[in-house]
Parts: sequence; structure tokens; C-alpha cells
Amino acid sequence: MQKGEKMRNKSVLVPFIVLLLVGCSEPRIDTSSAQVMEASIEEVRQSLPRDQKTHFDDAVQVLAFSRQNLEEFLEEGVLSILSTREQMKDVLNGKTGREVIQEAERIKRERK
Repeated sequence: MQKGEKMRNKSVLVPFIVLLLVGCSEPRIDTSSAQVMEASIEEVRQSLPRDQKTHFDDAVQVLAFSRQNLEEFLEEGVLSILSTREQMKDVLNGKTGREVIQEAERIKRERK
């Protein structure tokens, strides 16, 4: 095999490997809009093994309210709901299902 052939083979192989790795990566939550967030949360949920789905659902709730103060929540009413949604976006954005579950477990440990 000549040097030119080796380079050509590598130039075809590298993009293939990159696509393979990207295709195999875990889906992540995208909070760029309400619809996208809802769809990506469901996509992440569906990517998890059956026994992890309930843990994920609970973890999303823990993270959604992790920065919320109950007293403020009751005082602010509707404004608090909007604030919670924005905080939820910040906390969930870019996380995989496993990362959401791990973060919720960390929060639970800290609260004990």
C-alpha cells in the first residue's frame, strides 16, 4: 500500500468513527424551548432501561424543585411557577438520563 492510499483510507475512516461515536452517545436534554424540552426529556426517558425510568421521572421532579423555596413558592403563586420553569431549564439542560438521576441523588443526600 502506498502512502497516498493510507492517507485516503484514514480520511474516510476518521469521519466514520466520529459519526459512530456521536450516534452511540446518550441523548441529552435540550431546554431551548418548551416543546423541545418536553420532547427531549421523553427521548432521554425512553433511552433508559425500564428499571431506570421511574428513577428518572422522580429525579426530574427533584431537580425541577431543587432551587425552589416552599415559602417563596406559596407567596409568589403564578410568578413562582414561571420561575420554577426557568430554573428547571437551567438545571436540566445538557444532561443525560444518568446525569439527572445522579444529580437528584446528590441533592437528596445533601438534604438529609
